Amino acid sequence: MELLQLEYFRELAHSEHLTKTAQKLYISQSAVSNSLHRLEQELGVPLFDRVGRGLRLNPYGQIFLEGVETAFNALQQSRSRMQALLQEEQEKVRILAFTSMQVYPTLFYPLISLCPNLSFLNKEVDDSEVVRILKDHEADLCLKGGVDPPPEEEGIRSILLHRQPLCIVVSRSHPLSAQRSVRIRDLGETAFASGSQQKKTLEDLFRRVHCTPRILFEGNHLRDILMAVLTGRYALLATWEACRSSGVPTDDLIPLPIDDVSVFLERRLYWREGDNSVSISMLRQTIIDYFEHPQP
Repeated sequence: MELLQLEYFRELAHSEHLTKTAQKLYISQSAVSNSLHRLEQELGVPLFDRVGRGLRLNPYGQIFLEGVETAFNALQQSRSRMQALLQEEQEKVRILAFTSMQVYPTLFYPLISLCPNLSFLNKEVDDSEVVRILKDHEADLCLKGGVDPPPEEEGIRSILLHRQPLCIVVSRSHPLSAQRSVRIRDLGETAFASGSQQKKTLEDLFRRVHCTPRILFEGNHLRDILMAVLTGRYALLATWEACRSSGVPTDDLIPLPIDDVSVFLERRLYWREGDNSVSISMLRQTIIDYFEHPQP
């Protein structure tokens, strides 16, 4: 039994006229007649009563027509759902990414291949701003690094992707380079280089030991900040992973563990609860999988 046979039967059942059916389907009358003959042979029952030169749908045909209509309706519904899915997959999805996302360059290629209309907002924001941006639909997913616990906000979900210890990074010519580790309480006179996000974290870290950091160099990009650190005048609070991925040679840099305060940089993925479109779900899972299985 073929779909084309069912289509011929359906049209014939509605018109009960061979010539009209053939004309509507743009085929020969014999093609309709032969198709009906094969279908009746396969079913083992006649579907029409022959009345003179005409046809009339009989009880067998009426039962079969109900099944054919159900099948065609189901096929049409499936087609409509597929079209909706295609449109959804082609929708524009926005990801808000922290500026240090260059640490994971190989993440972007699979995301773009999944969603050609994917766009990125690349800026530093605090946790409260993440919540507002997601709730206002300015972004659909948010990748963010921070040292504070994620905000507990109704309608916003997050997952921990990666956790990396922060350290004090200095050049080999810096006075601290001879040490194996440092204590924050001893760094009150140390000159620091920092960016906007590192500055907030550095100030919070010093506040734990009732001190204030001396930030004497501020830059917008990690590469620029590291170049300042390489002069031997400044220290930097960062993850060693970020330094190694910055593009700046790290042969003359030394990461010093922090002894008196435990602090970790967490990378988290945020999204709106219940926002489970195909595109967003696939992108979200791709990001999670990437961090579960880091690229070499």
